[in-house]
Amino acid sequence: MDLLYRVKTLWAALRGNHYTWPAIDISLPGNRHFHLIGSIHMGSHDMAPLPTRLLKKLKNADALIVEADVSTSDTPFANLPAC
Repeated sequence: MDLLYRVKTLWAALRGNHYTWPAIDISLPGNRHFHLIGSIHMGSHDMAPLPTRLLKKLKNADALIVEADVSTSDTPFANLPAC
């Protein structure tokens, strides 16, 4: 790892980010960049729409990795008794 890369990484970590959502930008050797976003476990309608900057990052991403099954609209809570 060269000195310039280390300085750049340290500067980015110290500077922090300026997002309105919980996220961190990660740069790895080989021109690999990640935008790691904190997950939303139980979203609500008042969270919509997502910030324009975040939508742009999603649109321009090469891949999207999620921690949930988003292939269906099923919910694991459908058969729970009402409170």
